[in-house]
Amino acid sequence: MQLSVIIPVYNAGEALRKCLDSILSQKGEFEIILINDGSKDNSAHICQSYAYKYPQIRFIDKKNEGVSPTRNLGISLAAGEYITFSDQDDWMEPGAFEYIFKDFDEQQSPDIIVTPYIRHSRGSKTNKMDYGPTMTLKYKTESHVEFLRKYGNDVLGPVWSKFYKTSFIRDNGYGFNPQYLLNEDFNFNFNCFGKARTIRIVDYHFYNYNLGFGNTSAKFLGEEYLKAMRYSFSLQEQFWKELTEGEIEDHVRIGQTFSILFAIYTIYRSSRKLSSKQRIEWLRKYHLFAEDWIKNPTDYYNLPWHKLLGYFLRKHQWRMADLLLRSVFSTERVVRTMQAPNNI
Repeated sequence: MQLSVIIPVYNAGEALRKCLDSILSQKGEFEIILINDGSKDNSAHICQSYAYKYPQIRFIDKKNEGVSPTRNLGISLAAGEYITFSDQDDWMEPGAFEYIFKDFDEQQSPDIIVTPYIRHSRGSKTNKMDYGPTMTLKYKTESHVEFLRKYGNDVLGPVWSKFYKTSFIRDNGYGFNPQYLLNEDFNFNFNCFGKARTIRIVDYHFYNYNLGFGNTSAKFLGEEYLKAMRYSFSLQEQFWKELTEGEIEDHVRIGQTFSILFAIYTIYRSSRKLSSKQRIEWLRKYHLFAEDWIKNPTDYYNLPWHKLLGYFLRKHQWRMADLLLRSVFSTERVVRTMQAPNNI
């Protein structure tokens, strides 16, 4: 079998049908590993009905453990030569698998296949991500390093829109670390792209990513976020140092800065209401973490209100920073600005 598509499911609802229908319309040899991660809605029923009707679907129903253990289970069950992932509310273009594998050479099969994707946001706005022409990259060649410098913050983000050779994943023992609740995709990709000897870029937009602004709240994780950022930043810097044999470059610091800004974002958009004292304490902790990790982190704040925020943070004027953030995060415009990138 050529391909295994792994889909973790948690409270997907009716959006899951569009996802599954788009994959089932594909041509070629593939299986869908559909894993219900303890959903509380009708997702398990939808999964069962599709599995009963379509022999390509393998359905597993289990207790809630989170996306990382769920994906790891999918990897362990995969029968395909390649593995790809899909989020439950995304969908694929017709003919995608046939096109991507049309010139497939089993003797020179790449460790990873990368494709650009289409990002959908509120109001039917779409944005096509582009990575240049179809090409093959060899590890540590000039074209390989330059490609990742140019597109790395986006390419290394999601695991969907990519195809990983199953033997490459298993032989290296790669998986998703369940100890960290954030940056799961980034951490997985730092490991995989750090060892992949051949990467194939296919210039075909087959994956539709639904940015989904229906829920504008975010989960406040406090120390868990700090723990996750320390781990992810360490992997990231190790990856780039080995790849470039040099200093950490600005594009890496930009990605790290956005992660810290997103942590700050959770303070003000969390469904858990924090007191003024709690907000200021976490704002201080996150910024001091940034100062410890990134030299002059506010140099990378690029929006007009970011620059004002940076001034207050550099001066450790926590109450003024809190006042600014409470004001700007009351608008959906800022929520969209913070959610749009993938480098978190």
